[in-house]
Amino acid sequence: MRPELYLTIMFVVCIIAFIVSLSVNRRSLKEELAISIKQDISIGQMKDAEKKYRIFFQKTVSILEKASQSLDGH
Repeated sequence: MRPELYLTIMFVVCIIAFIVSLSVNRRSLKEELAISIKQDISIGQMKDAEKKYRIFFQKTVSILEKASQSLDGH
């Protein structure tokens, strides 16, 4: 298999995995928010959860950028 084709396929797989993980995490965040409202969880705990989500999102975007750069480099 040619390297360009392989990298293109891997990039597409990464994009699909990113979209699926983002969708799943958004649903779980909505569920956590609904539960926290019911249980009256503090704003501080919610901000911590939001920070963790933001870090996860940034890492995911970073990985996708690296994959894109490696695809552009070949």
